[in-house]
Amino acid sequence: MIKKCLICKKEFRTYRCLVKKGYGKYCSHKCFIEATKQGKYPKRGYQKGHPQYNTGRTHFKKGFKHTEKWKKEMSERMEGNTWGFQKGKNVGSKHHNWKGGIIIYDNRCFILTPEHPRNHKGYARRSHLIAEKYLGRYIADGEVIHHINGNSLDDNPENLYLFLKKEHDKFHLSKSKSKLKSNLHH
Repeated sequence: MIKKCLICKKEFRTYRCLVKKGYGKYCSHKCFIEATKQGKYPKRGYQKGHPQYNTGRTHFKKGFKHTEKWKKEMSERMEGNTWGFQKGKNVGSKHHNWKGGIIIYDNRCFILTPEHPRNHKGYARRSHLIAEKYLGRYIADGEVIHHINGNSLDDNPENLYLFLKKEHDKFHLSKSKSKLKSNLHH
């Protein structure tokens, strides 16, 4: 829809739905600001000086205080409430969609182990847990578990290789990749 700007009289394109809502009167933000300076822009109900400004009650009771009588009545009504919020009711194994504490994220498997020193939000990588079981110790900060066949969901001990971080980077940068066999020993 083609309209004429109320300030600069330039023609501009706008949408019919905006015109119905009372918009689409000015060609640019610059003209809109000029209109507000001249006082041509109509005042809305939320501006001071408008007859409907701050009339009636707000939809929320800011600063409202309940009486002691009402507080007592509410607590009596809520006593024995079984339908309301119950903290911990649908958490963990009690949740209907519980999958046993196993998450697959970013093509890696994580298992719920809150006591593990390298967990993230309570979950540790399954490949790390399996390697640590075979090594008999935790994986150090500078060590990396590499999946030999490239499938990061295949956490079979024969598919895992323990690298130092630098060695792992060199392995991936080298053009002739040598065949690896698992270095995890019982």
